[in-house]
Amino acid sequence: MTGRDPILDPKTADAVRELGALPMPVGPDPQPTSARLSPQREAEIRERAEATTPGPWCTDAWEIYQGTEYQPGLSQWIGETCRGTSTPEQDRADAAFVAHAREDVPALLAELVAVRAERDEAKKLLATARSEALRQAASGAHVMVHASAAEGVYRWLSRLADDAQSEEATS
Repeated sequence: MTGRDPILDPKTADAVRELGALPMPVGPDPQPTSARLSPQREAEIRERAEATTPGPWCTDAWEIYQGTEYQPGLSQWIGETCRGTSTPEQDRADAAFVAHAREDVPALLAELVAVRAERDEAKKLLATARSEALRQAASGAHVMVHASAAEGVYRWLSRLADDAQSEEATS
């Protein structure tokens, strides 16, 4: 055994070392494995949303119906939420959430697609702008190198001329 695990009790820590990693996080405050929505999870959400009874849905307080407003005897019953878990107000809020999820989830998925398309377009524009900026910088650097080289050649020739003039004067 090599040291103590600060989160696990010694017996569990020994078992983990012996058996390998546990299938889920263990500790006082486990963190989700990924904050990002994976393509697989997104596809599962989309499939569930598309498989439901067409919306919109509404609620009479606890039960969920198809339609924009509950009409006794006319609205198609979809299901009901759990009752009595806390207060009637909380139960109504839960039912409203479930009823609105029928339209909210597809809207959020559509927004996700739109935002990703905008992101991808922005990446392309950024790459184009970066490329153009680098080309302009390279062109400017090219001009500066030529100007610097020309300045160097001028100074070199001027020194040669000065040296030649000095030699003539002393001869």
